[in-house]
Amino acid sequence: MSEPDQLYTLRNQVWLGHYSLALDEGKNLLRSKSSLSAALRTERDEFVARSLLALGRYGEIGVGVNASGTVDVGVKLLQLQGSLQSGSVPPPSVLSSVQSLMSDPAASRAPSAQLYAAHVRLCANDHEGALRLVSAGTTLEHMHVTAQIHLRTDRLDLAEETVALMRNTDEDSSLTHISSVHVALAAGSSRSTDATYTLAALSEQYGPSPLLMNLQAAALVVSGRYDDAEAKCRECLGEDPGDVDAMINLVTCLVNLGKYGEVDVMVASIKRLAGPDHSFVKSLERVEGAFDRVSSTFAAGIAA
Repeated sequence: MSEPDQLYTLRNQVWLGHYSLALDEGKNLLRSKSSLSAALRTERDEFVARSLLALGRYGEIGVGVNASGTVDVGVKLLQLQGSLQSGSVPPPSVLSSVQSLMSDPAASRAPSAQLYAAHVRLCANDHEGALRLVSAGTTLEHMHVTAQIHLRTDRLDLAEETVALMRNTDEDSSLTHISSVHVALAAGSSRSTDATYTLAALSEQYGPSPLLMNLQAAALVVSGRYDDAEAKCRECLGEDPGDVDAMINLVTCLVNLGKYGEVDVMVASIKRLAGPDHSFVKSLERVEGAFDRVSSTFAAGIAA
């Protein structure tokens, strides 16, 4: 008989976006009478660091992770991701530090180090570098990130193949379900209903989280159900008024519903909270710049 998975709850809470609950679970694991092995303790520290990262508590990542005072390479990489997301360290410096850490043969072979180094490179929009780190991995998390990269680079076919591998590995895993949802949404309205059912089942089993609610809103948008999607976005923002993903989804709903008066206010909030390096903000600036160039051309023609 196999041993029970002591980190089952912690993993699922992180994968499904229940980050505050994951922090509580991480503390409970240390207080539990069932002691963790060194490997599980390291993994526990990494999932706690990931929760802090997701909550924007960058300065707490790696603080007091173990009695020896040493920080595992996985947590160091997550600290670097926090530096990148907070804007406290320039991207080239962060990527240089990642390269230095991964030059250690032990780190380069460690699945968690490969995974978190890929996360950092994804934050820096280095899709090719991130894919090199995870494409040969056999863990569900490696496959999940591989599928995400394929979706970002418009290779839905390769993302489909990767999710099929995840199903063959563990079709009941919540991470497999989340990856399936991402692929279904990328495929368009024909599969959005499947995504909606999967997300409803996950929410019923594990409880709603901002991540699940945002995915539900996205599924409703893809289905063309903008009123329902708007309600889901507002529900999410009721839980976390600073949720940038919910704000971006809400902008999509407002535009499609013709509620243009609210769009400018919401976009201003996104720019303030997300910062200039966020992909949405950068895309918006490109569109605005193109519009301004075309407008100036027409203005010059009229003046002539």
